[in-house]
Amino acid sequence: MTDQGDIMEVKTRKLASTKTNVANSYYSVPYCRPYKIVETAQNLGDILSGGGIQNTLYEVIVLPL
Repeated sequence: MTDQGDIMEVKTRKLASTKTNVANSYYSVPYCRPYKIVETAQNLGDILSGGGIQNTLYEVIVLPL
């Protein structure tokens, strides 16, 4: 649960193509890259498929309604 004023980090996964079954790294396309990319695997399937979660430059601040 997030509370007002909390900061949430935005993370990314691999990119999937609608034309092929080949998945690419999120940073294989020209998006803004962080200085250091940290990859976090969530489970064994992520490790085997190369679909770990990576950090981004973005953060979201939770505001009141």
